[in-house]
Amino acid sequence: MSALGQKQLDFAKLQYAENAPLMKDIATKQGLMMDQQMAQGKDYYDYNKATFRPLEQGMVTDAQAFDTDAMRNQLATKAAADAGLAFGRTRQANERAMASMGVNPNSARFQGIGSQAALGQAGMRAGAMTGARQQAQQLGYARKLDAAGLGRGLSGASTAAYGSAVGAGSMA
Repeated sequence: MSALGQKQLDFAKLQYAENAPLMKDIATKQGLMMDQQMAQGKDYYDYNKATFRPLEQGMVTDAQAFDTDAMRNQLATKAAADAGLAFGRTRQANERAMASMGVNPNSARFQGIGSQAALGQAGMRAGAMTGARQQAQQLGYARKLDAAGLGRGLSGASTAAYGSAVGAGSMA
């Protein structure tokens, strides 16, 4: 029985001697792979932290500032001013056209056309202001969604690289 045990021990020593260089090479490569993946994980993390975190924070701040009553009112005021400017130009063109046809600016016809234009302008301004507020609200929400989704995959890439490094280290 001891002879059998000795044969098994001798065989194990022989196998170890034959496989030791290969196993050492594999362990060395797995250790290098672990180091490389740890560095890659840190690089992903540092890149995310230095590049996307400030960008995300800025976008979130901008999105939050955009999605306010003050911004909606500012855009509505601008829309009303743009509508007023457009109507003013149209009114001036109409006045010139009427004057070229000899229509008296003090006539009831001229005044009636002016009243219709003023009513149309009021309606257009109200519609423009309401539309601007609604668009601002929708755009503010969309900006928040964009800001929340920015750079989300980078933390996963960092975690995956660290996980691969742990796996390579465990096999070494």
